Amino acid sequence: MGPTFTAFGFKCWYLVCFQDAIVGVRQNFLKTAALAYSTDNRPKLYAFYHRLFWDLLTYPGRRLRKQIPPTLQTVPDSQLRSTPNVVIPISQVRSLVMKSGNLARYSTPEINIEMNTGKKLIYGIWGGDFERVCGQLWQTYPQLCK
Repeated sequence: MGPTFTAFGFKCWYLVCFQDAIVGVRQNFLKTAALAYSTDNRPKLYAFYHRLFWDLLTYPGRRLRKQIPPTLQTVPDSQLRSTPNVVIPISQVRSLVMKSGNLARYSTPEINIEMNTGKKLIYGIWGGDFERVCGQLWQTYPQLCK
C-alpha cells in the first residue's frame, strides 16, 4: 500500500503487509519526486493550458502509482525482506494508529506504527489515499488498528 512519505516528504515508501511483518520498500529520489506531484484523482481545471500543464507534470507519478503495487506483488518474499528494505515484525508492534489529519487545516494524514519498545514510526500519506490504506490495514491487522 502506498505511497507513504517520511523525512518531510523526501523519502517515499510502499508498505507491503504480511501476516508476520510489515515491509517498507523505499523508492528512489526520482520516483519520490514523481509520486509527490501525483494523485489518483485529477482536479477539475477548466482552462486548456492549465489541464495540459497539470497532466504533463503529474503523468509520471500517476503511471508509477499503477506500476509499483503489481510489481511488488510479483517480487519473492525473501527478496522483499532483504536489505535495504525495512522489515517490521508484527510481534514487535504494539498498535497501528491512523490519524486522518482533519484536526488542523494543513496537517497530513499519517500512520503511526507504535513499537513495544515505545518507538514510533510515522508515515505520512495523501488525504485521497488515506481511506483506502486504512481499509487495507484494518483488513490485514484488525487486532492492532486504532
